[in-house]
Amino acid sequence: MPTGADPHKPIHVLGAGLSGLSAAIVLAQAGREVHVHELRADSGARFAGDFQAIENWSHPVDFLDEMRGWGLDPGTFQTTPFRQMDLVLPRGEIVTARTPGIAFRLVVRGTRPGTLDQGLKRQAETEGVHLHYRVRRDRELCDIVATGPKTASGLVCGELFETSHPDHVAFQLDDRLAPGAYTYLIVVDGTGLIATVLLRRQRDAERFLNETLAWYHAHYPALDRRPLHRMRGVGGFALNPRHVVDGRCYVGEAAGFQDGLWGFGIRYAITSGVLAARALLGELDYEQAVRETLRPFQAASLTNRWLLNHLGRWGFEGLARLWIRSQRLGGDGLRFLSRLYQPSWLHSLIEKTAAHHMLEKHPAADGGLEMRSLTLAPAKPRDKWEPSEPAQAIARQHAATRVARRPQAG
Repeated sequence: MPTGADPHKPIHVLGAGLSGLSAAIVLAQAGREVHVHELRADSGARFAGDFQAIENWSHPVDFLDEMRGWGLDPGTFQTTPFRQMDLVLPRGEIVTARTPGIAFRLVVRGTRPGTLDQGLKRQAETEGVHLHYRVRRDRELCDIVATGPKTASGLVCGELFETSHPDHVAFQLDDRLAPGAYTYLIVVDGTGLIATVLLRRQRDAERFLNETLAWYHAHYPALDRRPLHRMRGVGGFALNPRHVVDGRCYVGEAAGFQDGLWGFGIRYAITSGVLAARALLGELDYEQAVRETLRPFQAASLTNRWLLNHLGRWGFEGLARLWIRSQRLGGDGLRFLSRLYQPSWLHSLIEKTAAHHMLEKHPAADGGLEMRSLTLAPAKPRDKWEPSEPAQAIARQHAATRVARRPQAG
């Protein structure tokens, strides 16, 4: 276990994503020389203006306050807080889930100013971190490995668009449009994103996105969508036996730190980077800190997903109904989510069964990390259906737009 790196040697971080940059900032603030090596051209290059949410229900402390306590400055990136959202029940009924606090904050990912990625990059540069882009470096020569997901546990497929619709968020539990998961609508400052999340393997993910776009058009008639571009992303979840190999700390999705239920992984990414940095400063034992602060929530999210998978459509309906009932009784829709995410004796009881059925072992290769990863589940017979006419029209519109944008020869 790393119990403090030689203070006279530079520290090398592999990967300039959220976890790598967070670790680098904390280390630089402690006076260490830090080098971050990134294969891509810039931080956030995986993304193209995608919206993501920083959830605020799994822990009692507001995450931005946690960041400030670690020396990370949330003022370097833009956030949009939300206290309510539409919750779309499986049969199409739309209700409003709300909380007097902040349920979540939306951030933008990518390379533009104001994104979460560029905000952390800017702070790293201010602290004197040496950032090296478009470079390869052997992980054996690094102290922290933050290279992103190794396997796909879930796939998100969405479309960004311009709109005059006011800021809004809708979250839809629908096993048909989003096999095993959910769809969502986000509008912030004239930019919207409609996406479907797939947790089962599908040959044509675009079919589900087109049907999802058609559904939101039908139920939100004021949504004047002007398409910009489509996006895809993956998330990787794993419950590993260890997270340190030959003194190297694995952080973020390189270690499988992710929410196994609904994919809210930003807290995991930044927290694991901070823990690794503090371990290299001799403040804590990384493995112990991970098992105390991150792994219990990971295990709870995995068992939640296993239960939801087994309950199927009835499970989605029941979950949504319990959510709304809790809000009516207590006046706070956030409390139900908080209880859902908290590790409990029931989660501990089911964890081994869920892990046995859902995780695949991947032996360590070339001195890397042994992974026990969650992969996309097989498709189910109910995933096969004929697209609606509105969805087919959206597919034709998208195909025509792609042809029009294609560079002409000569």
